Amino acid sequence: MSEYTCDTDDSELLYLLYESNPLYDITSKLTNLQGLNGSAYNIALEEICKLKCFKSYPNEQNIYWVGSIGDFDLENLLIAAKKAVSFGYTVYILPNPKNVRTPDFIFEKKGLYRDYDLKTINGKNSVGNSLRDSIGQTRHVLLNVNSNYNPRKLSEELVTYFERNVNALSIMLFKKKRLLFYNRDQALLPQFNRMFRKEWAKKK
Repeated sequence: MSEYTCDTDDSELLYLLYESNPLYDITSKLTNLQGLNGSAYNIALEEICKLKCFKSYPNEQNIYWVGSIGDFDLENLLIAAKKAVSFGYTVYILPNPKNVRTPDFIFEKKGLYRDYDLKTINGKNSVGNSLRDSIGQTRHVLLNVNSNYNPRKLSEELVTYFERNVNALSIMLFKKKRLLFYNRDQALLPQFNRMFRKEWAKKK
């Protein structure tokens, strides 16, 4: 598989290459994220967001993308991106190269960058499978929950995800106009199930 880059070069040959395929190096940058931690991880995400191939998404503020290459789930990505912007994030929709497991988004807020794998939840029994599918793709998951999901079942599936995935760091959930965020330490507390159900039941 060929790699893609967003950088430019004075060479006419490379210029033509980038014009015809504007994502020439971004694939390698995305796949290298799994080996990074701490400040190096945040710096790598910031560098990706500064690549010249990102452009404003038409008629949207604070949402950037590189075009429609591989964005087969663009409608769900846009719905989640707009919600994230409403919570103060700048959103970068990432390309989906073939045969490479990469995040769907990078969110930025106050200089902090995180990459997220989006899981759109429309049913009442799909969170567990969706979370299992995200293992190995990124350490942060975004659940956009559109159904009336059982809070006890949901809390148990969140805990199971963190127990099975030692690399998982956080889960963000969108519930209508609310945002809930839990890191690994919070989710593995003995009282998490009770705490989560109480928070999930709140209406805003």
